[in-house]
Amino acid sequence: MFANAQKQGNIWYFGNQAGLNFNSGNPISISDGQTYLYPNPGPHSEGSSVICDSTSALLFYSNGAKVWNKNQQVMPNGDSLLGHPSSTQAALIIPQPQSSRYFYLFTTDAFIYDNLKYGLRQMRSIHIY
Repeated sequence: MFANAQKQGNIWYFGNQAGLNFNSGNPISISDGQTYLYPNPGPHSEGSSVICDSTSALLFYSNGAKVWNKNQQVMPNGDSLLGHPSSTQAALIIPQPQSSRYFYLFTTDAFIYDNLKYGLRQMRSIHIY
């Protein structure tokens, strides 16, 4: 019996420019992620979210404070989000049902830094061209 997994989670970014690429079947270290750069190397970077397309190509990712595209550039309106990279789950990316081009980005702030001032928020609807 064979199972075909969705490849939307094949790339992970976390920590200080750390990441893993699972596209070959074995995890390969990658170091081009920007999640730690908030606004300078930040105090912490526990929470991030990454989304790939159905072929496992990187679409975008977020640390809750910023959103970067596949070219490691901040996306339009992707700065000054109300999440915090020190939140356990600072960002959550959800594909819009029946669409491969539209996504929802939810963020949460940090208790210790923001005292949950903003809570859980749907920050952006992301459109991939």
